Amino acid sequence: MLNYRAHPYTTTSSSLRSTPTPNFSSLTLRPPEPSRASLCPSLGSVSTTTTSTAASATSSSSSFPSTSLSHSQSPISRKGRWLAKKQLPIELTTITASSTPEKGGSGPLSSIDHDIKRLQAFDAYVAELSKDPVEDPGPGDTRGLATVGGDPGGASLLRCATLAAQATKYPDIDVNAVMEAVDKLAEEVREVLGDGERYPMRVMKAIITVMYERHGYHGNMVDFYDDDNSYMNQVVARKTGLPITLSIVFMEVAHRVGLPMVGVNLPGHFMIRPFIEDMEVLVDAFSGEITFRNDAEDKLADVFGGPVRLDPAVVRSSKGVSTRRILQRMLNNIKQLYVIAGGPQQAAAALRIIRLMRVTKPDYPPDLRDEGLVLYALQRYEEAAQALTQYLEIEPSGDDAMRCFTLLEGCRAIIKQKQSKKQ
Repeated sequence: MLNYRAHPYTTTSSSLRSTPTPNFSSLTLRPPEPSRASLCPSLGSVSTTTTSTAASATSSSSSFPSTSLSHSQSPISRKGRWLAKKQLPIELTTITASSTPEKGGSGPLSSIDHDIKRLQAFDAYVAELSKDPVEDPGPGDTRGLATVGGDPGGASLLRCATLAAQATKYPDIDVNAVMEAVDKLAEEVREVLGDGERYPMRVMKAIITVMYERHGYHGNMVDFYDDDNSYMNQVVARKTGLPITLSIVFMEVAHRVGLPMVGVNLPGHFMIRPFIEDMEVLVDAFSGEITFRNDAEDKLADVFGGPVRLDPAVVRSSKGVSTRRILQRMLNNIKQLYVIAGGPQQAAAALRIIRLMRVTKPDYPPDLRDEGLVLYALQRYEEAAQALTQYLEIEPSGDDAMRCFTLLEGCRAIIKQKQSKKQ
């Protein structure tokens, strides 16, 4: 039986570590800020070919059978939740970054326009997130909790999540339009509530009536692994998504009608609850149901294939999940999909996601490692070498240090060969 006793904003159990020791490179704790150009492949330098000599110089690294990128929160389940209890593999093979037009683009100018919009959204994301502290809140500290239940002057979870979509896959979206759509849901909930007393159970039932029964919001069991389930503009437009993204919509609506709610960061499944201490009530936004601790244990047992016991403190505690933690878990879901998919366009998309993860959770080495790996796959060897070097300076004796060093040596061999050709 799995006993889960951690606070809602942490992960537990040796088999569910949020930072496993994967096979690869790591993120820099305090890396130099990446150049603005390097945030978007079409503005950065992408090597599109490699010579046979360069290939032989990296044969020891590129012939790795496979390795794993980190997953900061373990997404998933047997029934099709995420793939998580295991690290997800990525082949160490290089890919050519040519001939990968932007989705919806119509040429180089359109691609550059999209890159500019992504950079602006990235800056806006950083600015919004800077309102919250980097570290997790301590006992009795509500700073950094989502504005749906914590610091009213903190970062907006919904705005940050939508800016993340604009900074990556959907540069043309209107962030305010997403915010307004959630405002309209809240207005309908107010109408349902009328002038009656707004106690928690009544408010949550009214939200379920509006979101799930009237507008048709639902968990996407048909295509659980569609990346659009994690992009807030698509979640609101299609009215479907993952547990964590539907929870964001639910929490934001609840906040607007006067019921602060916070995330409960359970392993394998994200739930939410009223920001009221000692209240053992949960909402499963994926199914649109109000549930209790015993029911949550049954859901998790289905996810993990065995009995699960939740410490009541996990449900009753006044703790919540910080905005940064929620965003990191959401972004990690997208990263895993792109890593599994492979291909140049997916690698470029994964790089954008990883760069967002780095500013969301600074001082977290696995993200830098993953950045180095994706840069290597994109044949951006100078940048990959810098990231891998920084990782090895931080984790010189880590489980994956030797593999990272071998890959780093391959990058250096290619760089040296290029320099000799210029002379």
